[in-house]
Amino acid sequence: MFDLTATAAGGGGITYDFKAGGNPDSIAAITVATNVASINVATGVTLNYDTKSQYVLTIVATETADTSTLGTATVTINIGMAFAKGQFGACIVDGSSAGTVVGTYALVDVASGTTVAYTITGGNTNTDFTIGAATGQISLDTGKTVVQTTLGGYTLAIKGTVGALDHDTASVWISVQDSCSGTVQIAAALGIIIASLAAMHFI
Repeated sequence: MFDLTATAAGGGGITYDFKAGGNPDSIAAITVATNVASINVATGVTLNYDTKSQYVLTIVATETADTSTLGTATVTINIGMAFAKGQFGACIVDGSSAGTVVGTYALVDVASGTTVAYTITGGNTNTDFTIGAATGQISLDTGKTVVQTTLGGYTLAIKGTVGALDHDTASVWISVQDSCSGTVQIAAALGIIIASLAAMHFI
């Protein structure tokens, strides 16, 4: 789930342990390598949003040589629902008009009775697309038409929120094509890779 690192004043060894009550339901386990503690879900434990949506872990770092406490870390773990993947590829036909559906992108493993609010948070050039707040369905917005020669693609950033908690984000690459055959769908998926590479910085 996450790593923690403490530094001993004398450069010696460090031990890590949960403070009393700092590992509720014994959900986590600590593994230490080269004074770095890796905190992961304990063997045999399954975290379920339906059962409990949040845990607070408290970890204490102690110097081996003199058993003095180096520090205490308190980490809040939110158990959330998520999109099926972080990046999606889609296609829309050139000249499509308002109301044309691109696809539905919703959180999975949503508990019964849980209300998720979906929003587009970026990449929506000219606000051409809209997303169903309750469904995650993306479609062309009212009065909008896509024109390939004007803009060949969009990378929408979307978010699923429950109450005040942002559960997950994802990106949807929408390619504007003459047709949306299987081959073009693959091209749309490749657009994700191209967009990702364009965003990388090489040193």
